[in-house]
Amino acid sequence: MLHDATFSKPFAINQASMPQHLPFEAFDLDPSFSHLGDAVFTKDEEPGVFGYQAKAWCLFDRTVSFRQSLATAQALEHLEDEKYHLDTQLQQLMRILVERSGGTMCGYCEPSAMTLVSLLLLHSRHPSLTVDALCKGDVKGHPPPCRVVSSLVVKTIVRMVVDVADTINNHYRKINIISFPPTYCHVIYRATLELISFRDDMDEAEWTTALETLREATWNYGRRWQAAAKHLQAVDNLLSDILSDSPTTFNYFQPIENDPCLVALLSK
Repeated sequence: MLHDATFSKPFAINQASMPQHLPFEAFDLDPSFSHLGDAVFTKDEEPGVFGYQAKAWCLFDRTVSFRQSLATAQALEHLEDEKYHLDTQLQQLMRILVERSGGTMCGYCEPSAMTLVSLLLLHSRHPSLTVDALCKGDVKGHPPPCRVVSSLVVKTIVRMVVDVADTINNHYRKINIISFPPTYCHVIYRATLELISFRDDMDEAEWTTALETLREATWNYGRRWQAAAKHLQAVDNLLSDILSDSPTTFNYFQPIENDPCLVALLSK
């Protein structure tokens, strides 16, 4: 799930370097952008989109640090407490983002995507799930503690991502696809791999519908982001190996080499 270079980032290995101050909106950083009301400058009491995005990234860095400690088998008792606190803070942030979005589209897409990534990373298997592992049937279990709880959390997050993907599929024609942050492209990909991994634990019709919803959303993202096209290609190659009838809908776009109009997030 994470590139090795991620663990060399300062916030992932040096928690003391993580800033405590979360910025508000631009008007809080520069008086020239301040709201003017009743002849005085005002600001919101709560962070706005930018502030919540910063909070989501801080929690993501802490989650990366947790996974690094898990990989090196450091102080399991300490990790149990850290996992509990991280899970609590991530769930609280997710509830706030859902409440503040108020049904609007893309208002808090980026911080919510980062929060879902962090929750998946916090509760996912160790080592993390990969396409190669699924192809070989070498899928590891969830790390201690609370293996059952982590498994249920991952399944819940996958269902949430399926709902998000369904919203994207139904509304991307009304909103420029650029408005949907590329982070959700990665969230959908991770959720697709998790969905494939517990295929035997779901009703076949429900599983197939969820898979098609995620593939369609990835296809829609592929119209703008080459990373999504690569994700869909990887998923379809996997499905062709494990299913007797691989999907024929939403064939992935062939990435265009050196196209300045597309942003390549992944190399071949």
